[in-house]
Amino acid sequence: MNKIKPKFLIAAPSYSENSGGGLVLHQLCDLLNDHTEAFIVPMPRGSIINWLNLNSVERLIEEEKQQLVNFKTSPELNTPIYSGKVAQSDSVAVYPEVVFGNPFQFKNVARWVLYDSGFHRGMSCTSKGEIEFKFEKHFVGASIDGFSTCSGLRLNILMPKTIDYNELKNNVRRSLEDMHSCRAGTAFCVRKGKQHPHRLIDQSSICIDGRGLNEIREIFKKVKYFVSFDDETYFSHLASAYGCYSIISDSNFKKNSLTKVDQRMKKMPWVAYSEEQIKNSWENRVKLLEFFENRVAESKSSVLEFFDFWVKRLNSEFVR
Repeated sequence: MNKIKPKFLIAAPSYSENSGGGLVLHQLCDLLNDHTEAFIVPMPRGSIINWLNLNSVERLIEEEKQQLVNFKTSPELNTPIYSGKVAQSDSVAVYPEVVFGNPFQFKNVARWVLYDSGFHRGMSCTSKGEIEFKFEKHFVGASIDGFSTCSGLRLNILMPKTIDYNELKNNVRRSLEDMHSCRAGTAFCVRKGKQHPHRLIDQSSICIDGRGLNEIREIFKKVKYFVSFDDETYFSHLASAYGCYSIISDSNFKKNSLTKVDQRMKKMPWVAYSEEQIKNSWENRVKLLEFFENRVAESKSSVLEFFDFWVKRLNSEFVR
């Protein structure tokens, strides 16, 4: 008997290099297409209609339509837009944590927790029978006993762009004096964090939030420091790759013991959590190059584990 080979429909926003969640959803589709058929479905906005926005229904519908009209994919990725019909028995819907319920009405549902569940929507979006996969093990999930389950399998994708990998590869051996001879000032981002006064940030500092990735790359080539108030953003890696002192604000850790900071420094030694750690972080930039190289292999391995999970699950259900 031939094994069922699962197909995947992935709910994703329009492709953008500035949206980490959207980016990895498109990358997941691309990597799954090495093993099976996977498709992107424009992600439902999922506005809840109630007495507060009842008079705005037509506007909400128009916004949904415009999202479809302007939907983009990456020419570098194998991410076909779904069209036609698929059999429920061999198909899996993949939703990020921000999609309400199960809009595709599939039996097999993978919920990919790309950040703490409830952070963006203010409520849990889980649906009955779905299986949860976390991007990071410490992210808060939303599985409910007897309603939904957590697989325990980490689905983590971080595929550095070739342009960023090559930039780091070309400059990682340059001296600090050479790299910083013409640099000045600080760039920073807030993103999912909370901004607070920081000694390195003043009125001349550049906030990168909302800017295009190519513009951000140019900023990172000119400034000396980059401070992030979001301790999970990829921009901390990117800033280091382009030669900045990359610092994550330690405000997120002040209420905790130093253990978490120590753990993060061992995991990402090219990033500093205080100005005292800057020298050490610069000396460890070469480890970022190794990190980029390893993450490609690890991302592919993680996606293969995810695929194999569904192969086993769908075939065991078929046998029963």
